[in-house]
Amino acid sequence: MSLCACGCGQDAGIWGRHYVGGKNMEGQPKEFFGKHSMRKKTCIRGHLLLPENRYPSGQCKLCGRVRDEERRTEVIARIVTNQKKNPEKHAKEVRDWAKSQAGRISVRATKAKQLYGLSPEQYDDILLGQEGKCEVCRVEMTAESHKKTSVAVDHDHACCPGNKSCGKCIRGMLCSMCNFMLGFANDNVETLANAIHYLNKFKENQCQTQEKPTLYAQNQLEPILGAWVKPSYQELSFSQMETTA
Repeated sequence: MSLCACGCGQDAGIWGRHYVGGKNMEGQPKEFFGKHSMRKKTCIRGHLLLPENRYPSGQCKLCGRVRDEERRTEVIARIVTNQKKNPEKHAKEVRDWAKSQAGRISVRATKAKQLYGLSPEQYDDILLGQEGKCEVCRVEMTAESHKKTSVAVDHDHACCPGNKSCGKCIRGMLCSMCNFMLGFANDNVETLANAIHYLNKFKENQCQTQEKPTLYAQNQLEPILGAWVKPSYQELSFSQMETTA
């Protein structure tokens, strides 16, 4: 198999009965496929059109990256210009965008990549593996959840102290409250076990049969600094109003 020298990736084939300069080329591999010898070997920006550097449509991948970078630079320049012209309007637009669904997804993806080295696909795979629930309390977690039940990436602080992670010590996804709980306990299993023992002991010792005071008992006159204060009429029933009047 002889690939075309223009970089298209096609098999150029083998010469049949063909003479070049009086020499028979029969059985020799061709250099180009068809009329591909007329094609350029480089794009307009000078990039070699090799098979690994071309999209299935034939366009240059490096040119695509250059165009993306040019667009990104243009957008940043436009944002900076608008910020200088009208700072208040720009700040409001940024706040509105951050509250939108696209903004939340973008902020989440940027944070996951910078702090934990997770791509959006890896982030979604981990969350999907937990059925979208916190691994500790099993509460539903989404990007639109309340701040207390928003998604937090949990990692082993013994490996990577602080907020950033190397990406290898990520343990799973937790809600913010459970993530704070493990953080305040310093990931100490003994501390968490003692907390469970304390709660169980308190539950066993507390009085379960204690009756709650009735409404009438709650609205009785109570001494405050040696004086008797009459309760508010809004807190009493109609029959109690007649009694206290």
